[in-house]
Amino acid sequence: MTEDKDSGDAILERQILAAKRKRAAIVARGSLLDFIRFIRPHPEFPDDTDQSAFEVTPVARLLCEVMEKVERGELLRACVSIPPQHGKSDVISRAFPAWAAGRNPHKHLMLGTYSQDFAEDFGGEVRNIINSSEFAQVFPHFGLRKGEKAKDTLVTTKGGKLNFLGRGGAGTGKPADTFLVDDPIKDDAEAQSPTIRKQVWGWFNKVAFSRIHKFSPVVIVHTRWHEDDLIGRLVDPSHPDHDKSIAKKWTYLNVPAVV
Repeated sequence: MTEDKDSGDAILERQILAAKRKRAAIVARGSLLDFIRFIRPHPEFPDDTDQSAFEVTPVARLLCEVMEKVERGELLRACVSIPPQHGKSDVISRAFPAWAAGRNPHKHLMLGTYSQDFAEDFGGEVRNIINSSEFAQVFPHFGLRKGEKAKDTLVTTKGGKLNFLGRGGAGTGKPADTFLVDDPIKDDAEAQSPTIRKQVWGWFNKVAFSRIHKFSPVVIVHTRWHEDDLIGRLVDPSHPDHDKSIAKKWTYLNVPAVV
């Protein structure tokens, strides 16, 4: 009798966990933060969706709220300055492209960063998320075209594309319904170079605004290494070339360091 009871309790527990997982997957379709928690199961409790390896911080909540507004088309121009090691890329450059593609597999997204190698690292990580069993539970009808293993371009079965390019890349023939820029300048050493800062500005204007359309959101996120960096040129009123007509189009968030 005791063995039957123990067996019945185990079955019931598995059924409860399965029901919770199904509900969590449905919630994750509409919530970026819940999506990130879902695709990062806790190593000690992989079947319990109440547990997650992802630490939910105030910064993570803020970035998820921003990117959800971007995905809904409520925020078309956003700049976020944030210190290193605050999880910006986990949210914006890894989880968001996968989540956005799952929700709208026919749309095109482009992400630019300081080098092609780093861009392809992002592309590979996004591909890994999409190929995970957790992603398949959230978006069961989503798929990537078979046989394509490139890290710089991911093509969905609905024709949508996720493109990842380094600074200087032209992105020729690659449209963008959403354009993301994550760390166009690698570090402080690069930021001190007037030549590199000029290249970043020229690349952003040439590539971003030749790939997007009227309703394409553009998001820029990076650490502020220099007053003449990309965010500085766009929205900083102390910049010598500050243009109020440009700055007023952008929503600017400055995230302080959390120690």
